[in-house]
Amino acid sequence: MKAVSAPEAGTATQVAPATQVAPAAPANEDRQRWALQVKGMVQGVGFRPHVFRLAKDHDLAGWVLNSARGLTIEVEGRPEELAAFLAELRAHPPRLARIDWWDRQVLAPAGYGGFAIRESREDEEKEVLVSPDVAICPDCRREIFDAADRRYHYPFTNCTNCGPRFTIIEDVPYDREKTTMRVFPMCPDCGREYHDPTDRRFHAQPVACPSCGPEVWLVDAKGRPVGAGGQWLNEVRSLLRNGAIVALKGLGGFHLACDATSEAAVARLRQRKRRPAKPFAVMARDPEVIRGFARLSAEEEQLLRSPASPIVIVDRLPGDSRLAASVAPGLGSVGVMIPYTPLHALIFGEGQDGPRGEAPDILVMTSGNVSDLPLVKDNAAALAELGTIADHFLLHNRDIRHRCDDSVVRVVGGEMQFVRRSRGYVPQPLTVPVPPVAAEGTAAAAVAAVNAAADSRDAVPVILGAGAEIKNTSCLLRGDQAFLSPHIGEVAYREGLAHYREALETMESMVFARAAAVAYDLHPGYQVSALARELRPGPAVGVQHHHAHLAALMADNSLTGEIVGIIADGTGYGEDGTIWGGEILVGGYREFRRAFHLAPVRLPGGDRAVVDPVRLALAHLMAAHGPEEGLAVADRLFPGRTADLRVVARLVTTGFNSPWTSSCGRLFDAASALLGIADRATYEGQAAVELAELAETAGGASATAARPEPFPVETRGDVLETAPIIRGLVAEIQAAGLDRLASDARRQAAARLAARFQETVAQLLVRGAVEAARQSGLTRVGLSGGVFQNRALVFRCREELRRAGLEVYCHRRVPPNDGGLALGQAVVARWRLAGR
Repeated sequence: MKAVSAPEAGTATQVAPATQVAPAAPANEDRQRWALQVKGMVQGVGFRPHVFRLAKDHDLAGWVLNSARGLTIEVEGRPEELAAFLAELRAHPPRLARIDWWDRQVLAPAGYGGFAIRESREDEEKEVLVSPDVAICPDCRREIFDAADRRYHYPFTNCTNCGPRFTIIEDVPYDREKTTMRVFPMCPDCGREYHDPTDRRFHAQPVACPSCGPEVWLVDAKGRPVGAGGQWLNEVRSLLRNGAIVALKGLGGFHLACDATSEAAVARLRQRKRRPAKPFAVMARDPEVIRGFARLSAEEEQLLRSPASPIVIVDRLPGDSRLAASVAPGLGSVGVMIPYTPLHALIFGEGQDGPRGEAPDILVMTSGNVSDLPLVKDNAAALAELGTIADHFLLHNRDIRHRCDDSVVRVVGGEMQFVRRSRGYVPQPLTVPVPPVAAEGTAAAAVAAVNAAADSRDAVPVILGAGAEIKNTSCLLRGDQAFLSPHIGEVAYREGLAHYREALETMESMVFARAAAVAYDLHPGYQVSALARELRPGPAVGVQHHHAHLAALMADNSLTGEIVGIIADGTGYGEDGTIWGGEILVGGYREFRRAFHLAPVRLPGGDRAVVDPVRLALAHLMAAHGPEEGLAVADRLFPGRTADLRVVARLVTTGFNSPWTSSCGRLFDAASALLGIADRATYEGQAAVELAELAETAGGASATAARPEPFPVETRGDVLETAPIIRGLVAEIQAAGLDRLASDARRQAAARLAARFQETVAQLLVRGAVEAARQSGLTRVGLSGGVFQNRALVFRCREELRRAGLEVYCHRRVPPNDGGLALGQAVVARWRLAGR
């Protein structure tokens, strides 16, 4: 089965090969028949009724159908009307559609007498793209709150403009019998809508109503029914209003919901979910409610109201007390979303639906899983796995075929940046630069081996990018199309590895081929790397972690050649066996070199230091002040850790279980501990995130903010020195008497010093990048790695690099964190296998 290249929206090219027109001219010059093949996002988006209406408007006869290769059209009529039809089809496709490739043949008339929408056709070769799930549209929203409408209060209302797609599809073409809706035969009313080309539900595969579709019911934690069948909505609202935790089955899995304004309810959810500090996302009734506790820009509101409707991280209003303190402890931001399914909308009582006091305005809406385990998607599994967390369960019988967590984005400098790419965007492919397949040389043998393992009809094999151990996504690269999986997350546990297998099979079904080669991280302890090579034996290409980040950044921006990359993150296994993470790299897809790096320090106790930032503070103090003086400073700053710190100091001195690390993320952790911001980390990056958010209260994340005074910046050879930063920070902490200040004054002083620290790190990284650019003669610089989720750091680096006359690139289509790593791995492998 063959998968076709399909460029992403905005970068698509319309292909019109010279061989597309039949050489024999039609006998009738006044009437022609055009055979069109259209590929891209053309199924499940209302394309066939759109073609039907266009054909009628231009007085054309013929037919249209879905096939496993996309959309097939034959239209017959006057040549000028055919040309106008095609021009309008290309210029104005349906709202959710995307034309990536089209082909035309001019044929003799067949004598069609009208225009028809034919039944879908199975093809041996499958090339169609699957649409992501789409948030509820305004028309469906109006219907569910219209008491005169037959879908009043129906939680599965949808049409061709909205509803589930990826999460319910089982095979292509995208027809009802190939989705989990196949078990719900349509009633006569739904059938009429489904078969009427003028209706907006024409061939909407999940179409349903209360008479024939899925149902919702409410149970307690033991699975016992609660309330009368039709009263679930009032019951759920009442439970949430009174502090209950409710597990809601949604579009791609379960959410855990509770009243976001109740400290008791949120604290209870944290205790039961064993999630002491990681921020919860909230769902608000509408953007106006969000403006009651957060700043919301036009760009952020547009994202909330978009078809993808992701979680958007926004800034809370100063002094906000509407949200419970436990929603996002220690942070000045919060992830927000608005109802994106009819079920959500009904719970919030949108529209003129009875007294507003009965429905909530803001709910915590967090992933329905035990921390670090996969999102739960099935009813039985929810009762078994979430029964100790949720008090009640709102279940339904529309099965979720593919689990898909919420996407998370943030607006940085007016542009969207992904934190997590999943629902609403997956499985849309990204177009990336790839080389031609090598024809000779040593690399050709590798390519030949890969091709032998792939389908013989494919010019290029599918390459699997295995991804990282945390924030995992996998990537399948087919031709120049990169298909990233939904967010998988933590894969170190058995359940996570099982989820990984499931997601790989799902994505392979989307590209209609099995991966024939694997690209993996060099870290010897990554279970996901071993699993990927075990699942798909064949040619395997190891890719250094930060090279993968560099390649992902380049692919994200469709760059070729070489660039300078500032790669800043927490952990990545280096080519020298140490832990990298503050790197200035020069290179492209095939190769790279390490031009500069942050000064290495010990990581005392290995991974234990990641959750104990005080250990990192001591390691940096000892590197900056010497072993004895560094320990003495630590004793003064952390008086409660005196005995423990001596054990840690011995680890630093001896190097026992304490690898060298140049990690920028760990440098942020150390500064966070020194400033008294965070001395424990209960989730990845907590200390660094809290430092960054506190620093923003002192300015530095915008063009209008005053630039903080940096600490001294020094380089030595290819080393970017961090000791001067630590010494300057400690001197200011001691001068300010930070430990003696009252709470508010201490926090303000810490914020100013955190802003100065960030400014200095930005200056240091920029100095290395500018020098690397000068030495290499390159003018393009990219920013990648999880540290660049810090928007102040992005802003400052970008500003200084541009001031130096360099072009700056940031991530746009995949996250800068490890969620984009698989893309870089796959692209590196593709270029290496193709040879030089």
